[in-house]
Amino acid sequence: MAPSSRNTTNHQRIARELNRSTGCGYQKALQRVKAAADAGQLPAKLDQAGREEAVRMLAENRPQPAPAPLGVVSGSSSGTPPVVVHGLVRGGADKTVTTLPVGQVVEMYRAIEAHRNLRNKERTVDAMRAQRDQGLLPFLLPAVPQDLATQMEQLLEQTRRLSGRDESQ
Repeated sequence: MAPSSRNTTNHQRIARELNRSTGCGYQKALQRVKAAADAGQLPAKLDQAGREEAVRMLAENRPQPAPAPLGVVSGSSSGTPPVVVHGLVRGGADKTVTTLPVGQVVEMYRAIEAHRNLRNKERTVDAMRAQRDQGLLPFLLPAVPQDLATQMEQLLEQTRRLSGRDESQ
């Protein structure tokens, strides 16, 4: 067998034993074993004693529990406290998405809202122009039938004539 397959088998054995001893899950244990191997932290000889030593070492260096998804943690000793946002991202829920001062987060939120409002206004104006170009009344006003508009014009003209007579007397 090639050395890489022997290491893969040893990594799997270490991961299974780490899973049994800590209950962290096989895939998580295998990731930890591979990360330790890449960092050169595993024993040089992975016989039975070497694997047991690796399991013991990895069990002692247990990572802290991951924060709850979509939580916000803030606080710092500097003037502007940074905000660490944890959320659902590619690679798992325990990844740090970003670290920014609170002021920048608020400023970014306002800029996004302003952009969204402008985009909505542009869509409304485009819809109104399309209605105008089709001969419809923009501003979502109901269309008045032509005969009703003619009657209103006649009544308005009669009212003007009557009010003119009343003023002359």
